[in-house]
Amino acid sequence: RRWGVSNVPGAAPPAERPAASGCRLSLSPTMESTRPRCPSLRSLRGFVGVTLAVCLVCCFLDATCMLPHGSSHIGEGTEDLCLPASAVRKTYHKRLSSWKDKTNATNLRGSLPPRQPAEPTLSPDCRLAEASVAERAGARIAGRQQGSAAMHVILDLRDLWVYKSWDPFTLEGLMKQKRGKMPATASDDEVCRALVQSSTRANRDFDAAARARQRFGYVEETLSIYLGLGCIIVALYLLLEQVFALRSGQSRKEGTSDAADIQPHLPD
Repeated sequence: RRWGVSNVPGAAPPAERPAASGCRLSLSPTMESTRPRCPSLRSLRGFVGVTLAVCLVCCFLDATCMLPHGSSHIGEGTEDLCLPASAVRKTYHKRLSSWKDKTNATNLRGSLPPRQPAEPTLSPDCRLAEASVAERAGARIAGRQQGSAAMHVILDLRDLWVYKSWDPFTLEGLMKQKRGKMPATASDDEVCRALVQSSTRANRDFDAAARARQRFGYVEETLSIYLGLGCIIVALYLLLEQVFALRSGQSRKEGTSDAADIQPHLPD
């Protein structure tokens, strides 16, 4: 008669309980269950702890200018490193202003380096646009390497989100994007001239953000970035902890129901 199985001839066997779906978080060791065990909350807590420790080490290295940037090449004008955002924007504006003065010169188009024979032929306006795109990309890289490595990564991810490419600063890609904002009848030269004009203008939102943080130094800015990252990690962990708690309560209820169904069954 153990576990509801009666040895009396003719006794009706107990009704089979359908298998429960989902996973089990906490059941009694003496109870069997066909459901897989859910991921342990303890392992998740350990992963979060290791992640926060890595962020702390990176924060120390970045704040002391010892954390290398992820860029594979060094931009020009990066002699001054570990600068706050306000100082970085000033050097960035200075470089764009210098290039704007060059594009206004009448002899700039004739002084551009010749293209390779295998490269497609471009009009003078598009050759100037190509040089402007390269100059703007170089100014971006130089400016990001003057700031913190964490901000460099954030801005690279922002470019991926906006331009949908890891290498967005090409003449073809930017012409396609600029053409989408212009009338359908715009010619290639008109698109190239619009690119030359936009390459000498800085992003107003980034300028406003830099002015708002002008009172902060490099170390304060770097610490604020990693502090925000740590808060996001902790918030995600607390959210997952609540999800685990809800599923654990549901699993306990199902386990109690399973235990009630497998109590010894005595025949009439």
